[in-house]
Amino acid sequence: MILRPRAWPNFKGESALILWKLKGLDWWRLVKEDKANNRGACLIAQSVTKGGFAQSYVAAGGPAWLQELFESEEVSSSV
Repeated sequence: MILRPRAWPNFKGESALILWKLKGLDWWRLVKEDKANNRGACLIAQSVTKGGFAQSYVAAGGPAWLQELFESEEVSSSV
């Protein structure tokens, strides 16, 4: 929505708020990440939209079924 705001008119308020908050920072950057590089987030988003989960994964402490994926991503990113 930040990279292509005209394609996301319903999020105009949210993108304006994000950009307003970023003005208070001395330095920031926006990096677009490919789905393949962030599989955990992609799988969580799919499970929420397709599975109808209502509770936040953050509040629940993270999905147990993705623990192994997150651990392997953590190891591979630190190498």
